[in-house]
Formats: sequence, C-alpha cells, structure tokens
Amino acid sequence: ATLKRVTGITTIDNKYVVVRSMGERWNQAAMDGINLPSTEAYNNNFSFDIIPTAMVESVVVSKTATPDMNASFAGGYVEVRTKDIPEKDFFSFSWGSSYNSQATFKDFLSRQKGQYDYFGYDDGTRDFPKGLISTSLDNPVFFEQSKQFVNDNFTTYNTKANPGSSFQLAIGRNFEMKNNNKWGFGAAATLKNDPPKLDIAHTGR
Repeated sequence: ATLKRVTGITTIDNKYVVVRSMGERWNQAAMDGINLPSTEAYNNNFSFDIIPTAMVESVVVSKTATPDMNASFAGGYVEVRTKDIPEKDFFSFSWGSSYNSQATFKDFLSRQKGQYDYFGYDDGTRDFPKGLISTSLDNPVFFEQSKQFVNDNFTTYNTKANPGSSFQLAIGRNFEMKNNNKWGFGAAATLKNDPPKLDIAHTGR
C-alpha cells in the first residue's frame, strides 16, 4: 500500500515494483542503506509486502546511481527507511481480507494439510523418516526404505479455496532515562495467507 503512493513506480501483485517500465529484476531493494537479497529462488526479485507498513518512515526511489549507493541496478533503487525511536508509545492492529475471482470459493486441489499450514509451518506431516541412506533404484534397500514413508504426501484432495487474509501487529515504546537520554523500540509482525490457483497442464512422478 505504501509503494502505490510513490510517484514514478508501478506495483505488481501489491508486492513487486517496476521502475521506468523495467522489470523487477533490474531493480535493487534496500532498507536503511543496506541492500536486501532476493526473496525469489529463481530470479532477482524482492517482495515488498513482507515489510510491515507500520514500521516504514519513507520510501526513496532513485533512478540514477550516486556515489553513496550500490550501482547494481539499471531500473531503480528502492530504499525503505524505517522509523526511528518513537516520540510516544503506540500500539496498532490491523486485519484485512481479499477475494480472488479465479480461486476463492472454487475447487482447489492440494496435498494433505498439516495443523500449522495456515501459518506457513509444518507440523511434521512432511518430515522424512529418520535413518535413510543414499542408495540406487536397483538396490533392495531402496524399496525397504520407501515403506517408511507412512504419511500420505502424494494424494491430492479436492477442497474449496478460502479468501485471503492478512494481519499486522505493531508496537512502540519510549522510555525516559537519566540525563535526558531516551531508550525505545519499535516492532511489528505480519501474517498473510493468500491461496493462489495455478493451472498445471501436466505432472508426473
């Protein structure tokens, strides 16, 4: 939401940015002067939606490199500057929901779900059995080891996709110390669950 209000950039899926009509991989993301690594496994791309908006002081977009920044970009340098020690205590909580016309409340194929899948953590359902050794397909040990996989991690189940949801909690405190010194902190946590729908033409094992 913060990036949408910045002049000169375009957002994709509310998390990726495009500067000067150049793709996301040509941009460099930074926070307080420190370059941020890519959040994607196969390309140089940063998902800005993982940064809590409650902790953002400003966003600076540079289209030309200057001596004080890393010139590892061709499109734009997007720097997120976080808030300093708060002047006064604050506490905020926000909740949001989203609807995807292609997925929400429609048929949704997925694997067997664990207890904590909604929060992005596995409850042990997908754990590998202990004591496995590396072997070849023609080794009888391979088939004996396959019997240890007792959890059903291959069957697909037909369910309904739920609406997307997001939560954000932010808190800040300011403490007065001796000799006019101050000590404070600001912290925030976000949780987002957005079930997308992918049409896979072919799969096999």
